[in-house]
Amino acid sequence: MVVGDTAGHVLPALAIADTYHALHADVEVTFIAGKAGWANRLIADADGSLVVVPSTPLMRVGAIGILAGAFRVIPTFAVARRVLRQRRIMLVVGTGGSASGGVVLAARSLGMPTAIVEPNAVPGFANRLLSRVAGRAYVMFDETADHFPAGRALKTGLPVLNSRARARPPRTAPSSDRPARIFVTGGSRGDAFLARSVPPLVASIHRLGVAIEVRHQVSALDPRRLETQYQQLGITAQVLPFADEVFMHYDWADVVIARAGAGTLTDLALAGVPSLLVPLADAAADHQAENAAAFAARDAALWVREGAWDSDTMGRHLADLLREPARWLAMSSAARALAAPDAAAAIVHDCEKVIAERWPST
Repeated sequence: MVVGDTAGHVLPALAIADTYHALHADVEVTFIAGKAGWANRLIADADGSLVVVPSTPLMRVGAIGILAGAFRVIPTFAVARRVLRQRRIMLVVGTGGSASGGVVLAARSLGMPTAIVEPNAVPGFANRLLSRVAGRAYVMFDETADHFPAGRALKTGLPVLNSRARARPPRTAPSSDRPARIFVTGGSRGDAFLARSVPPLVASIHRLGVAIEVRHQVSALDPRRLETQYQQLGITAQVLPFADEVFMHYDWADVVIARAGAGTLTDLALAGVPSLLVPLADAAADHQAENAAAFAARDAALWVREGAWDSDTMGRHLADLLREPARWLAMSSAARALAAPDAAAAIVHDCEKVIAERWPST
C-alpha cells in the first residue's frame, strides 16, 4: 500500500489492509510512505511494515518545484524497486500523494499489477499522472471513471475502517418539540472560515423561528472565543476539540456543516445525515468543489463556495430544510444511497482476482 501525506490517504489504506487480514490471514501488507508524519501516527509498525521512501510534493510548489519533484521520482523509483523485490510484493495499491508516482512506476517496471484509489469526483494530481499507468482505479463517483481508460475504473466507494462502516438504523426527521441540531466541523485545516461564518448563519436560522443547538468542532482555534461569539448571539453551543471519531456527532445532528473532502463525504453518506458542504477554497485543483457538486447533484446535500457565502440566504435554505420533514428525509435517504460500507471488501476481492490472473498458480 502506497500512502500519501494526509490522514485521508492513510485511513483508506488501513481499511484495505485490515480487510485483507480479515479475509486472507496469510497475506502480508507493506505500507510505503513519502513522509512518515501521518503514516507514523496511524500505522502500527511493530512488524516493520512501514517503509519511508524519498519523495517531493508536486502541488502548490510552482514550476521549479514540479521540475525538482520530477527529478526526485528517480530515487523514489530506485528505492521502491528494491523494497518491492525484497518483500516479494505481488500487487501495489496507491491511495494518492507524492510517493505514489515513483512507487507505482517501479511496480510496473517489475511487471507487478498496480491499482490506485481515487475517491474524488475529479482525480488528484498524482492519480491523473498515473491514470494510464495503473491497471485499475477504484472510484467513488460514476463520473470519475471518465478520467481513466475504458474498463480500468471500478466503482467501489471509499474504503473505511470497520469501526466506521457499521450499519446504522434509518434516521428520523427533526422533531418540532426540541431544538434542531447542527454539527460543524472544518476538518484539520478548514476551521477559520466556518468559525467566522457559521455563528451568523445559525443566528439567521434562529431569527426565522427555528430553535437551534450547535456542536462546533475546531482544530487550531481558541474554543473560548467561539463559545463567547455564540453566547452573544443567544445560541446554545458546545465547542469541541478536533477528533477523528465524529460519528457520535453525526448521529446526533440533524444537519452537518462541513468541508467536502472525500473522507468527510464518505462519513456523511454512512451516517445518512443531510449537510451543507463548503469546499475548502484552496483545495488542490478545486477538487472539493467538484466533490460537493457531485454530492448535491444527487440531492444528498446543499453546497456553497466560500466566496458565495451569505448567512441570511443559507440560513433560509437550512431553516426550510429543518421545517420540512419530507424534504429532510429525502436528503437523508439520498446521502445514505451513496454509502459503500463494503468498499474495502470489494477492493480486496478485485485485488485477489487481479493477482490470480497475473500469477494463476498462487
